[in-house]
Amino acid sequence: MTRRRLALLAAVVTWVPLALFSIVQAGSADVRGADSFWRDVGVNARYLISVPLFILGDGICMPRLWRLIDHFTKAGLIGDVERFDAAVASARRAFDSRRALIGLCVVAWLAAAAIARSQPVVRVPAWHLGDGSFAPYSVAGWWHVLVSLPVALLLVFGWVWRVWVWAHLLHRIARCRLQLIASHPDRSGGVGFLGGSLRAFAPIGFAFSTIAASREAQVILSGPSSGSAHLYFNIGFAVFIMLLIVLPLCSFAPAIMEVGGRGNLSYSTLALQMGQAFERRWLTKETLRFGDDVLHAPDFSATVDLYSIVGGARGLRWVPVTRRHILTLVCVLAIPFLPVALLMVPLSVIWSQMRGLLF
Repeated sequence: MTRRRLALLAAVVTWVPLALFSIVQAGSADVRGADSFWRDVGVNARYLISVPLFILGDGICMPRLWRLIDHFTKAGLIGDVERFDAAVASARRAFDSRRALIGLCVVAWLAAAAIARSQPVVRVPAWHLGDGSFAPYSVAGWWHVLVSLPVALLLVFGWVWRVWVWAHLLHRIARCRLQLIASHPDRSGGVGFLGGSLRAFAPIGFAFSTIAASREAQVILSGPSSGSAHLYFNIGFAVFIMLLIVLPLCSFAPAIMEVGGRGNLSYSTLALQMGQAFERRWLTKETLRFGDDVLHAPDFSATVDLYSIVGGARGLRWVPVTRRHILTLVCVLAIPFLPVALLMVPLSVIWSQMRGLLF
């Protein structure tokens, strides 16, 4: 089964029954708030956007990550090839482990049960509650607790598991006697390509951010509430997602710092000797001159090139991530919150303020 069909199947299993049961129970006295399902932004966004995106993101994220791993050997960065191959093989087994999948299924179902039991009745959506033979939940509520929520949690826990395996793989690779050079133009010793992992995880970050943004939208639509607590939670959640994606790259910090320390001394010594030779040839009283030969002398370009290399070697990034990578991830995490911002500040107010600026 292709990922597109699997994503569609997941949306059908998790959302369609909820919608159908809510329609059927709309006229029932046992479920007075069945129509509120259509106004539940959190549930609809979770199962129509995040759940399919978690599945579709697998086809985007994982091939890109494996291409990054393959680049280590293609670029000749690995000193201990056997240890590297063992780490990669172990990670592939972990990603495809059936035991891990079964364990995550059990954990997801237990977590869904725990959430349902601990949730206060006043905070349970109206469409979720019911009287009669299905009490305390409606049919849609029971389907949500027993099927939809466990599927969503399985996907969430599954990606947390994959991030952990990815982090463990990078940790092991960082100890494979990497052949880094301080003068590499990526300013990360040669492993700057790993910053591409942030773009690989972008769809997954978007899916996580959509869950938080839809929750915030639901809170705003439900009525006035304490905005500061939700604001702090959303900021903390976004920071947590960023750290979850960026922190695995910190495994290379010791290797980069080590090669940077060695390169700083070596290149500084070379630059000093080059500069002294340059001054002896061009800046002593006996040789201080300017003529057409200066414009064509290779000494100047060679000195400038060497000094630029030394400057790059002294400015290594301890983590192979650029500002552009971070900014891209921040934008991806912020996009789902744009509709939330429009809910907090209505479009009519924004338009009136814009007219005030123009007229």
